[in-house]
Amino acid sequence: MRFRPVFDDKESAVLLALYEVANGTYTSYTLAWKLNPTIQVGTAFATAAFAETGDATERLIARGLAG
Repeated sequence: MRFRPVFDDKESAVLLALYEVANGTYTSYTLAWKLNPTIQVGTAFATAAFAETGDATERLIARGLAG
């Protein structure tokens, strides 16, 4: 029997990025660019990546897993 994943891919990426850096902090922007290094800032793709990263981070905050 397989269990449903606890985190989606974007949530997992956010958690890994946050916990890989001891005492590190990210802003919404730096986290979005860390997770999407090939996307050029100022493009529609960048806007979408920023929104997806923000949504995933907000879901983790709501669950008490990020702050």
